[in-house]
Amino acid sequence: MHILLLNEYYPPDTSATAKMAALVAEALAKKHQVTVLAGRPSYDPDEYYPFAFLRSDKRNNVTVERVSFNGTTQGIRIKSARGRGNDVGNFVYRDITMEDVGTAIQITEYYTGFKGDEVAIPVDEHTPKFHDITIENLTVKSAKVGLLAMGLPESPIKGLKLKNVKITAVRGMVARYAEIAEDGVSIVSTGDDKTTGKKAEDGAGNGPGMVITGR
Repeated sequence: MHILLLNEYYPPDTSATAKMAALVAEALAKKHQVTVLAGRPSYDPDEYYPFAFLRSDKRNNVTVERVSFNGTTQGIRIKSARGRGNDVGNFVYRDITMEDVGTAIQITEYYTGFKGDEVAIPVDEHTPKFHDITIENLTVKSAKVGLLAMGLPESPIKGLKLKNVKITAVRGMVARYAEIAEDGVSIVSTGDDKTTGKKAEDGAGNGPGMVITGR
C-alpha cells in the first residue's frame, strides 16, 4: 500500500507535531510505502534544549517530495553523532526547490562538532550508520553551503545518490568519509570554499574517505 501523509510540520522542524508525524511515518513504512508532504520548516531547526537527553533512534523507509524551502536555516538535514546513532537509511527526497537557505543538504555524523582529523574507533550499537539516501530533482538557487556530507572514519556515509541536482551556493561542497554517486549534478560555488565558519565542521574542507562516482 502507498500511503500519503500530509502534515504542516515534519523534521527538521522541531515542533511536537513534526516529531509525531515522523513516528507515524516510520511506523507505517515498516510495511508500506510512505510519502510525506509537508510545509517548509518554520521552527528554528537549530533550537537548543540544554536539558534534552541523548537519543538513539532508527530512521528508515521515508520519502519526502514536492517541498519548497525559502529563507530557512536548513534544507535537507540528517544528523547524528558518536554515541547517539543507529541505522538511518532508505530515504528519498525528490522534486525539491530551495532559495536563500543556510545549508541546502546537511548529512552529518558529526552533529556535536568536527574536531579535526580523527582516527576510527570501534563500532558499537550507538554508532550512526547512514546509508541509501537518494536526492533527486533538487534545485537550489542560493545557499550559504550547498552540500555538507560528513561521515565518520569508522562509519562512512554509504549509498548517497544525487540525481539531477543543481546547487548554487557561496560554499559549494564539504565532504569527508562518504560514498557519493552523481548523475546530472552541478554544484556552483560563488565564494571561497576554504572559508571557515562558527562551527568546527564549517572549516573542515574536503578530506579523506571520499568516493565519488557517476557523471
